[in-house]
Amino acid sequence: MKKQFAITVMAATILSGCNSGSESQDTSFEASDYNVVVAVRQAGYSGGAIDVYAVEDGQVVSEEKSLNASGSDIVVRAHNDEFFVVGRYNMDNLTRYYSGATSVPLSQLSLRRDENQSSPNVYDLAFVEDNDALLIPYGVAEVSRVDPTAATQSDLFKEVIDLTNYTLGSDGTPEAVDAIVVGDKAYVLLQQQNNWTVEFNSTLVTIDLQTNLIVGDALDLGVRNAQNLTLSADASYLLVAGQDSTLYGEDPKTYNGGIAKVDLNQNTVSLLIDDGDITSHPYGYIRSVEVMSNELGYFLGAAGYEDDTLYRFDPRDGTVLGSVPGFESKAIKSITSDGNGLLWIALAGEDNTITAITTDGTVHVKPIKTSLVPIGVAIVSN
Repeated sequence: MKKQFAITVMAATILSGCNSGSESQDTSFEASDYNVVVAVRQAGYSGGAIDVYAVEDGQVVSEEKSLNASGSDIVVRAHNDEFFVVGRYNMDNLTRYYSGATSVPLSQLSLRRDENQSSPNVYDLAFVEDNDALLIPYGVAEVSRVDPTAATQSDLFKEVIDLTNYTLGSDGTPEAVDAIVVGDKAYVLLQQQNNWTVEFNSTLVTIDLQTNLIVGDALDLGVRNAQNLTLSADASYLLVAGQDSTLYGEDPKTYNGGIAKVDLNQNTVSLLIDDGDITSHPYGYIRSVEVMSNELGYFLGAAGYEDDTLYRFDPRDGTVLGSVPGFESKAIKSITSDGNGLLWIALAGEDNTITAITTDGTVHVKPIKTSLVPIGVAIVSN
């Protein structure tokens, strides 16, 4: 296990005079146990930035805040000792940082393939290798294969994979939201909304990374408004969180969601956890899932907007093991497994903190107060 890490938090606010290097110096973090990149935003959605923390033995040993001022619709992804800030709708940029020197980015490139393209609204960045990744756009019917380490715009895009034939609605895009790379295949999650309404089951397509071709037909996941993918500990199956109804408007609400299980060996789909129906829905809307081991996973159930409860479950058979004390009826913005037995939790509202728990629910990293509302976590190593 590597022993030098840092924690990075992404904050959605535009501070007066703040830019990538306006309030900070190059940073060499103290030796620490974790590199975690966390997305946060201002409560009023008026902008974005990043905070940087180094943590050792569950304690912050150094920090740097309010870097990379941007809009609020942002996401952070990490790979090795670098992290990448994705500016989503109408920002459409990818900013690359080395985690040991965060005041000046290594590069910032446009995510539009040409100046006439509408906003791709990239939702995710899935790594294949160090210089090879997939851009997962919500706003256009394609997946782009890119070199995330490119120094110039001309070197960023390498291949475009068309998703037009996998679009169910009339809005021209299948709304790709997430992807996971397993060996020489990439599994891309398609939400399949239709002009912002939930009408179709979400689907999954498989890309052969050797040929950049989609293999077979899209899988009907049996759940709607899918939010994320997670891979089992033994890499034999995927789990998909299907939220169905949005948490705003839409009356009456419907419950056509839950957790779908995709067997990668058999290429089949089953419903692992049902979200219930209009009469009985014990977990509310299931909007995120993470697998920690062959025997344990976590999912978020939402009773409404910012009314979330964290649940433990057995991914082998879908048995729900109960809620996690201290994380019931909270404004939980995200949950993220670090791959090493910790679940990182981003809490909004009066909390505005990030924390990490072990597989038995014990708090391993004490709550860290973020500069603004935390909305996502990624892990970085030095």
